[in-house]
Amino acid sequence: MINKFYYFRIQIIMILLVFTIISSLSAQTDMYLNGIWTNSYTESFDKITYNQEIRFNNGNYEITSISKNEHNFFKGTFTTNNGILIFRKTHIMFIGGSISSHLGLEEATWHTQNEYMTSYKNFMIGLGSSQEVANRTVESMNELTPWNYYIVVNSLILSFTKDNGEKVTEIWTKK
Repeated sequence: MINKFYYFRIQIIMILLVFTIISSLSAQTDMYLNGIWTNSYTESFDKITYNQEIRFNNGNYEITSISKNEHNFFKGTFTTNNGILIFRKTHIMFIGGSISSHLGLEEATWHTQNEYMTSYKNFMIGLGSSQEVANRTVESMNELTPWNYYIVVNSLILSFTKDNGEKVTEIWTKK
């Protein structure tokens, strides 16, 4: 009788161990990302330079993007797995510039991703876009882009490939 009970306990422990391992593989965060990273880039079409800062904190992130005229803020959650980083934007805020006023959003206030997408869709329709085009555009804004990431000393290298095959690479420096 003792042997049956002993083997039953071993089986339960093994099942719990397997569930623990499987659940830890599904959504992870890389603790080496924690901290503040900075980046600067210039848009090719309007020649505006943006200084960016991203703060990673145990599965949450916040991005600040500052140009001479406006400040954009994004926050949400992220997961990592095998060198892949996925951002899930939950909130957005604009200060300065004209984005807030065009979209009918209050400036300097956090708005949910859904509020932003609804306002953007209404803005597009107001400019003459069809409902179908506006819906497709807004849906594409909510797609999750898997970024390849590498940490080399104090540099975070992010890259992904666009639908047209163009590779985008960003290099961030740890603050």
